[in-house]
Amino acid sequence: MRFTLTVSIALITFFSSCDKDEPQILETDPTEMPPSVVEKRVMVELFSSIRCGSCPRAHHFMDQTEIQDPKVFHITHQMFGGNPMRHGYTKYVQENVKSVQFTPHAIIQRNVSDGAVQYYEPERYEEISTLIGDRDLVVELNATVKENDNALDIALDMLAFDDAIQKLSVTVLLVEKKVVGNDYDYHQRNYGNEDPDHPYYQQGDYIEGFEHTNVIRELITPFEGIEVDITNNEASYTLNHDLEGLAAENFALVAFVSDLNSNQIFDARYIDLADL
Repeated sequence: MRFTLTVSIALITFFSSCDKDEPQILETDPTEMPPSVVEKRVMVELFSSIRCGSCPRAHHFMDQTEIQDPKVFHITHQMFGGNPMRHGYTKYVQENVKSVQFTPHAIIQRNVSDGAVQYYEPERYEEISTLIGDRDLVVELNATVKENDNALDIALDMLAFDDAIQKLSVTVLLVEKKVVGNDYDYHQRNYGNEDPDHPYYQQGDYIEGFEHTNVIRELITPFEGIEVDITNNEASYTLNHDLEGLAAENFALVAFVSDLNSNQIFDARYIDLADL
């Protein structure tokens, strides 16, 4: 795996005048910028495990949430030893963001000040909906991706609307949209097999062919992300990532910008590589 990084920080904008020897300098005030045309997205990190009988219901709820509001998306941390889908990034999140010890569990926008939220019941949607309703972006993230010779060219643009924002981190990763395994290590434990009101009623105590969604597969940036100095309210980054034989159509790229100190996510993007 490799990535290259180019950084450009926009400080001032130059406009050519008739006299090219004396360029006009315009200092940009972010408070006077036009309203953002990019809508805020909400990222939910779902912690799951293959031997968690309550997890199928949590997955079902997450799917229903995304259907109701496409501004929400999730990534899945597969937990515990012996799980072939477990990624080292999950341990990093447990140690540096939230010490999650059981499943199902979920964190919205890495806001852990009030504790992470467990997803068992549909009414939990209201909690996510409340966060989505906050359209006042503190930092806006826009991401574009192009595939070129089995590699990804990624452009990230960030704009801060609060002068107090100075230190940020941007993280980029790949998730596999659907993972289905034929052996026992992929079969999902199910406590709802005998419950007629359960979404996985009569699908077995262990669900064969269960679709594990948005499973973390590769980090394009380091685990801790790339530190962004946005003192002047604007920053742009370009990354290049070799897919190393991966079938791009099976993956999505996830990018999010967060506070360097609190880890709280300001904005996030989910880009289905099949749409490139």
